[in-house]
Amino acid sequence: MFLYSDAPLSLENQLTRVMSDDNRLWRVVLAVLAVVLPALLIWRGLYGPFMLDDTPNLQIINQLPADPNWADLWRVANSGMAGVLGRPLSLISFLLQYRSWPDPFQFKLFNLILHLLNGILLAGVCVLLRQQTRWQLSAFSIALIVFIWLVHPIQLTAVLYVVQRMAELAAFFTLLGINFYLIGRRAILRGANKLGISLMLIGVVVCGPLAIFSKETGALLLPFIAVLEFCLLGSANDSSVLVKSRRYMVYLLTAIGVVAFAAYLPTVMQGYSLKPFSVSERVLTQFPILLSYLASIALLFPDFLGLYHDDFPIVTGALEPWYAIPAILALISVLLLALLKRREWPLFAFAVLWFFTGHALESTVLPLEMYFEHRNYLPLFGPVFAIVAGLQQYIQTQVPQRQMALKSLTGLAVIWMCFITGQHSRLWGNPLAFAEAAVAAHPNSMRAQSNLVESLSRAGQFQAAFELHLRTIDPAQDRIAPYVRWLEFRCLLPDIALPEQALLARQARNSGHDFGTIFQLNSL
Repeated sequence: MFLYSDAPLSLENQLTRVMSDDNRLWRVVLAVLAVVLPALLIWRGLYGPFMLDDTPNLQIINQLPADPNWADLWRVANSGMAGVLGRPLSLISFLLQYRSWPDPFQFKLFNLILHLLNGILLAGVCVLLRQQTRWQLSAFSIALIVFIWLVHPIQLTAVLYVVQRMAELAAFFTLLGINFYLIGRRAILRGANKLGISLMLIGVVVCGPLAIFSKETGALLLPFIAVLEFCLLGSANDSSVLVKSRRYMVYLLTAIGVVAFAAYLPTVMQGYSLKPFSVSERVLTQFPILLSYLASIALLFPDFLGLYHDDFPIVTGALEPWYAIPAILALISVLLLALLKRREWPLFAFAVLWFFTGHALESTVLPLEMYFEHRNYLPLFGPVFAIVAGLQQYIQTQVPQRQMALKSLTGLAVIWMCFITGQHSRLWGNPLAFAEAAVAAHPNSMRAQSNLVESLSRAGQFQAAFELHLRTIDPAQDRIAPYVRWLEFRCLLPDIALPEQALLARQARNSGHDFGTIFQLNSL
């Protein structure tokens, strides 16, 4: 409430009045800015090409008849092998854009819109947490959380790498499920037990499968809710209905899910037969990778960010490189500290446990590629929420001069983040510049080198592309893919020499499994 008088208000008081949470117009302005500004910063990246396995995955659109109906869409969507469960909902979202194929702009625009919708759902989570916890976030703080999550440069891979719509769509249904759960929880707190339980069940039983059939990471819906209850929501004063709902709907179902995953794990682990690393090497390597993710999130060094990280050193059984042991000790210590200090430092515990939960599938034992930034899509929320909520609480306890200094530093950090995102988005929209920057940042990345070759070819610089391709070939490595690419260049440059037949035969015989070779043979 404001006290009105005839005395003129100072500029500071006028700004405070305008920016009050009681001012509906101020809340609307914050909401619009939190969504529109990220869209403007990311927009330039929509003009880039398909990347990595975008085209091979999207070629499923070619299986549709000329004028498909829903039965055709469903049939083709269920013929895919994008994951363990086929990810039919994600595939349907691609198939619905069959008229836009093969224009990458339209697919990336869909991804951007979905990203912004996820930001709106995230705002709903923040509002519901404000209503049910002691963290009384201001409208500005909620807008800042959503803005940082939407605009952080590590999110560009999820938006502009088209097939990562699968991660976005799984996140959409996960966030929708969390919103339903929290709305139901609020209803129970107000005494509407039947309505509350019904809404919570919709969040878990309906949204959960939708998330899973978008991408398997949707199975983390219940663990995410468990982290919210464990760190921020649960209280000794909760009603018996709420306690039982949490115990059976969240904790018990989460435990059942873990047991089911453990039972199915031996089947999934067979995928290591096609990988150049063992399960122990993958698990050990994930410790420094997780630290690398956190460094990318916190430090915003441009060279830390990007699509190509296949040059990340694998940690061997001898715990080499040297930083493997410090990384393992650091992360285990942080995790234990979060568990032990959950009551004293709830925000810290929430940030750590949410982040680790978000990586529980893709950054542990599954036979997946080592490093991808899009795996931080939902995990990023935990650290951002904790930092902004903790910073708001800390600033409120400081004298005005220090408050202004802290707000100014926060503003500068956000401006720097926006600058990095804008720069990287422009790179994503310029294929040749993106490829050259990736090679400069990751000179040992085979994928970055290959992408530069491909970008030069798309630009019509076939001779330069071929010469670069020859420099990237290591005859000591048993890889057939570079030689298949060499044969492709012969189609474009008839005067170049062919690789020796004996070399081709040896590489074909000794080369390990490589999906890229299959795609190149199709292209050839």
